Amino acid sequence: MTHQSLSTCPSVAPSQVWGCLGHDHRTKIIQFMAQLAFNLVASQSALNGKEPTDAHNLKHPQDSTRTP
Repeated sequence: MTHQSLSTCPSVAPSQVWGCLGHDHRTKIIQFMAQLAFNLVASQSALNGKEPTDAHNLKHPQDSTRTP
């Protein structure tokens, strides 16, 4: 098996990658990015000694790929 280094891989525009992803993958990526953003705000608020006002109302989205 051959591995290509990042410098030898052809560059691909993010819009090309996004367009090739299925709906489920896009949804998971958006949820992941939202969680990262929330964690950043929460950690910055913790450093300032303040709690985010939306922290009490946060509901984690359920994974639509799992069956109940």
